[in-house]
Amino acid sequence: METRANHFLIGLFTLLGLAAGTGLLIWFANVQVSREFAYYDILFKNTAGLSRAGDVRYNGVLVGQVADIAIDTRDPGKVRVRVEVDAETPVNEDTIATLELQGVTGVSFVSLQGGGPASAPLEPGPGERYAEIPSKDSAFQDVLTAVPELLSRAIELLDEVRGIVNDDNKARIASILKNVDEATADLTVTLQEVRTLTGELGVVVGDVRGFTGNLGELTDAAGQTIRTADATLDSARAAIERANAAIATVDRLVEGEVTALVADLRGAVRQADTVFADASGAIATVSGRVETLSATAEETLATATETFAAANRTLAGIDRLLAGTDGVVEQAEAAFATVNRVLDGDIAPLAGDVRKSVATANGAIERTAALLERELPAITREVRSAVGRANGFVGELEGLVIDNRAPLNDFIQSGLPQFVRFVQEARQLVLNLERVTARIEADPARFLLGTQTPEYRPE
Repeated sequence: METRANHFLIGLFTLLGLAAGTGLLIWFANVQVSREFAYYDILFKNTAGLSRAGDVRYNGVLVGQVADIAIDTRDPGKVRVRVEVDAETPVNEDTIATLELQGVTGVSFVSLQGGGPASAPLEPGPGERYAEIPSKDSAFQDVLTAVPELLSRAIELLDEVRGIVNDDNKARIASILKNVDEATADLTVTLQEVRTLTGELGVVVGDVRGFTGNLGELTDAAGQTIRTADATLDSARAAIERANAAIATVDRLVEGEVTALVADLRGAVRQADTVFADASGAIATVSGRVETLSATAEETLATATETFAAANRTLAGIDRLLAGTDGVVEQAEAAFATVNRVLDGDIAPLAGDVRKSVATANGAIERTAALLERELPAITREVRSAVGRANGFVGELEGLVIDNRAPLNDFIQSGLPQFVRFVQEARQLVLNLERVTARIEADPARFLLGTQTPEYRPE
């Protein structure tokens, strides 16, 4: 029986299937018929992991693929890679090409970076068909270049390790492990000694604190002694200053008052001399006039009758002269009285005051001298003794610090923190050992033989 078929429909569906398949292939291959491309050449030292149709990325964006890979004819030490990128890709004069690794598959791709907005587009050189993008080694290429050297060094290191790990060294390592095991066995004794050392260290710290307290008390006592000595010296200075002031007062009194007194005495003596001279002149005048009167009297006796009237006038003149002489005598007596009054009334009290002042000054000076003579040696001895004790104490303290400066600094900076850390680690080790001991005591067979005690099951 002949089968009927519509060949037209069959052919139509076949053609539609072929067209759909072709469209899918084109879509999967990402083929763009109307797309325009630009080609550039790049020179690399090594293109390991790069193949044709490899990706070309511009700042991480896929812009093309590798069109060709060949050895450069001008420099066989380099590889010329021709890339096909989108014509709109901004490849400029400062664009740099590097070879980067994509993921962990070992596949490489060409990475284009750089190119500012003000840069000029990259153009082919004279006689060149395609423009050449400058390249530089990437970190991936540096690693690839350094891998052989690293491998050779690793091989050398392994050879050296094999040389070190020989039978003799193995025996030494076994001996070291044995010694460590023995040292671990004695760890309990060591920890006990550490505890003892910790207690002794606490005692030493207590002694150091006590010494610090005594040191503070000694320092306070030395400071009090020095302050007492300063106060004593200040008192001595004040006494000396008062004595100097008294002596200066006496000097001023002697230089001022006595000098003035002597000047007054000299003035009074000069006045007395003047009075005496005046009195002597008056007496001499009276004597001369008496002699003249005697001569006149003799002449008058000779001619008494003739000159009686003249004699009367002469007698009257004599009376006036005698009256003047009495005035002169009274003035002389007044001058002598003044001199006597000055000598009796002013000089004596003044001299007494001077004697009292001098006596007072002498007494003050003597008392000051006696006080200084009595107290100053003792004060000086006490001050010297206190200063000597302070100097000795400071010297001993300085010597102690200087002699132990390096050990103290080392102990405080490194020894003490290490010791504290050692104590902490020792405590942790003791706790671990206690836990291990507890486990051993709980189930020795399981811990030592790796077996578990069978559970008892009654039949």
